[in-house]
Amino acid sequence: MSSDNNIALRLYPPPGKCIYCFDEQSALTDEHIIPLALQGVMIFERASCEKCRAITSRVETIVIKTLEHFRARHRLNKRKPNTRKKSYSFDAIGGDGVKRRASIPVAEIPATAVLYKFGPANILQGKPPFDPTFNWLPVLHCNADELNRAVKKYGWNGGVRTKMVPGEFARMLAKIGYSYAIAELGFGAFEPLCLDIILGKASNYSYVVGGSFDVKPQPDSTSDHFIGLGLYEQPNLPKLVVVLIRLFQQMGSPHHYVIVGRLQTEAQIIRMNKHLSDGSSVKMVYPGI
Repeated sequence: MSSDNNIALRLYPPPGKCIYCFDEQSALTDEHIIPLALQGVMIFERASCEKCRAITSRVETIVIKTLEHFRARHRLNKRKPNTRKKSYSFDAIGGDGVKRRASIPVAEIPATAVLYKFGPANILQGKPPFDPTFNWLPVLHCNADELNRAVKKYGWNGGVRTKMVPGEFARMLAKIGYSYAIAELGFGAFEPLCLDIILGKASNYSYVVGGSFDVKPQPDSTSDHFIGLGLYEQPNLPKLVVVLIRLFQQMGSPHHYVIVGRLQTEAQIIRMNKHLSDGSSVKMVYPGI
């Protein structure tokens, strides 16, 4: 996994207005498609106004905080590297049976990460947007050998408290998928379907964000994350633009996808087909789609 000292950025040119609210007058800031704190390397230059940035950043921060130990162990990007902790404290039981706090150096902390499995997106099951169904399961990723060593050496009970944030995780995926699709295809390439979810105006996350409960251990590419565009087609229904996402794929993480929009015009269909046929897009079949 790449560290904050070894990262090659991919830049997308400015779109000319905020990709979320379409404001053309306000000052615009760079948008990290996958958050920098999660080792994102794609930057959409001057693509978000400050108001929308505050909304998306707040959601990303909630998710990122639940991955603190994982980020520390792998030395993932941090805007202020000099604030890194050198150790973390946990509940432990000493040799005398007395409960105490154990200080474990970052280099010995098991890289624990809680991600989520999602069921199929409701839109693909013919459910209406207002359907509240949201099927999810937490997935714990941890190196068992590292965990056992830390438990034995420090008397640690192995317990880590974390907050379950599947809704925020789904919103973050929606933001990743939508911003990537706009960066790749441009404005007007599709009718957006996930903007209200990204901006916190709707909570029907599972309408357009989905995944699979089946997880394969093998990564889909050699990078930290996988992201790619696809097209979902059903007879007599509009074609749907799909962004496939697998964060931290090297550790066998779950597959996710975001239905970012629908193709409404012949021009949009032609543009999408051209993009998919020019060799720049990775084509693959994800479970659950």
